[in-house]
Amino acid sequence: MRTAAVALMITVLVGCGDDDPAPGLFESQGVIDWDPVATRAELAAMSDTVVIGTLVDVDDGYMVGSSIDDEFGSPEIELVIDTVNDEPMRLLWYYAPGFSLDQIRDAFPIGARVVVYATRFVVPESDQGSYHHIGDVDHVHWRWTNPQGLIVEDPDTGDIVVYNSAVTFDDAPAGDAELEAWFVEPLAFEDPVLAGLCEDMISDFVEGEPSPHSTEAQAVARFAVEHSILDGLDLVDGTILLRGGRVGSYRVVSRPGDTFAVASAGWCFPNP
Repeated sequence: MRTAAVALMITVLVGCGDDDPAPGLFESQGVIDWDPVATRAELAAMSDTVVIGTLVDVDDGYMVGSSIDDEFGSPEIELVIDTVNDEPMRLLWYYAPGFSLDQIRDAFPIGARVVVYATRFVVPESDQGSYHHIGDVDHVHWRWTNPQGLIVEDPDTGDIVVYNSAVTFDDAPAGDAELEAWFVEPLAFEDPVLAGLCEDMISDFVEGEPSPHSTEAQAVARFAVEHSILDGLDLVDGTILLRGGRVGSYRVVSRPGDTFAVASAGWCFPNP
């Protein structure tokens, strides 16, 4: 598969007549003021979810304005993305007024596989009067974490298409990589509910009893398994690392019979 990261941007989007073509998926976003991140891992850490799925449809979303009929409002549609979950993802997507859903479907790569880095969207309390949902509101809404957060596999060519080819990741997959290579799963350790919390652990040993681990490496590996919150972290030479950054430490001790065990550990969950 070739990687053809394509920049599809226009400066101003306005409503058009029936004879004008509807803007494509990335064209519809215009030029966005945003701060790119260096790595997919960093983007995953900022996201509430990362999914691989298929764009199967578009649907009505919100009208952001004074009323649902605000002629100067900013309409949103929903990208309907099938995933392994029971319910499809509904990704909110700004779109120019004046186009029907059928016109938008014709302009979008329906059937394309995608990777989405997304944050959950809830209408802010202060903006309750500005968001007017046109369709069925009884589902979870998402937004891309930033414009790096939607990676599309062209259904005809297999090329990878992104919002801006001039902005890439330091850890971007090789040019012939499959779509799956763009997926980085968020770690449980980065759950925003836990942000800023610190934990300490001290093991209780029975005096004179050996450990089941004959090497330090075995002891550390078992410790990581027993504390599943550490899944995806690296435990190296007494340091607990999250994506290369130190978040804690641990101490391995000798036990009777030339065995080893983790005696203590401590870590702090990162702030966003």
